[in-house]
Amino acid sequence: MLERVGRCARLIYFSKNTLALTGAGVSTESGIPDFRSDKSLLWERIHAYRFMPIDAYRDGVDDYIGMFWRYWFPLLMPMIHAQPNINHYFLARLAEASLLSTVVTQNADGLHGKAGSSNVLEIHGSISGGRCFSCKTTCPMDYILDEIQAVRIPPVCAQCGGIVGPDIVFAFERTPDYDKALERAAKTDLLLVMGSSLLVDHVKEIVVGALNNGAHLVIINNQPTPFDDAADVVIHEQLSQVTRTLWETMERYW
Repeated sequence: MLERVGRCARLIYFSKNTLALTGAGVSTESGIPDFRSDKSLLWERIHAYRFMPIDAYRDGVDDYIGMFWRYWFPLLMPMIHAQPNINHYFLARLAEASLLSTVVTQNADGLHGKAGSSNVLEIHGSISGGRCFSCKTTCPMDYILDEIQAVRIPPVCAQCGGIVGPDIVFAFERTPDYDKALERAAKTDLLLVMGSSLLVDHVKEIVVGALNNGAHLVIINNQPTPFDDAADVVIHEQLSQVTRTLWETMERYW
C-alpha cells in the first residue's frame, strides 16, 4: 500500500487542478451509515423515498412529504449531530495548501464544511436545512426540528405557509451544484475519489468527464468500482487508514 500511497501523493502534489469526489465511505467513521453497505439497512429502509419523483412531493400525493418527516427523517438524524473525521480534515488541509480546488460530495451531511472546506459542491443537497415547495424560501434545521417537536408535520414555511421539504435531492432531480461539478470535472487534471462505489449514474458522468479531459484518476475505496481499470492508482483499504498514511506522506511536500 505504501508504494500506491506514494504515487497518489506525487500525483496530488504535481497536479495543477485536483478535484475530489467523495461518497458515503468518507463519513462512516463519523457515525453515519453507508446507504449501500451490507451491514446497513438504511438503503433498504429509505429506498422508497429516494426513488419517489419530486413531483409527487410537490403535488402532495398521499402525503409523501409528511411520510418523509415522520418515517425517513429520523433515519437521517445521525447526520445532523455528526462531526468531521480525518477524511474531511485531510481534504480541508489539501485545500488550505492549494493542492485541492474543489470537493464534490455525494453526501448531504455537511461535514466537509464543518471541517473547514470552503469550496464544496453538494450534488445531493444538504440535510442542514429545508426549503419551501411554494416560495422556495430556505430555513435552518433548528426551525424544522422545532416544527416537528410541536407536531407540525410536515413543517410549514414561516414566510408563505407552504409545505417545507428537505433540501436534498429527490429522484430525477438535478441540482445546480451537479452542473458545476460536471463543468469542473471537464477541466481537472486529477480526480481523487474517496469512499465512493461510483455506481450512481450521474456520479459516473463526473468521472467520465474527468477522464475525457485526460485527467489522472485515483480511487480510494474499500470495495471495487466500475472505474478501477481506468485509474492510475487504486487502493482498496479502510479509508481512514489510507488517509492517515497519505497525510503523513504529503507532509513531506508541505
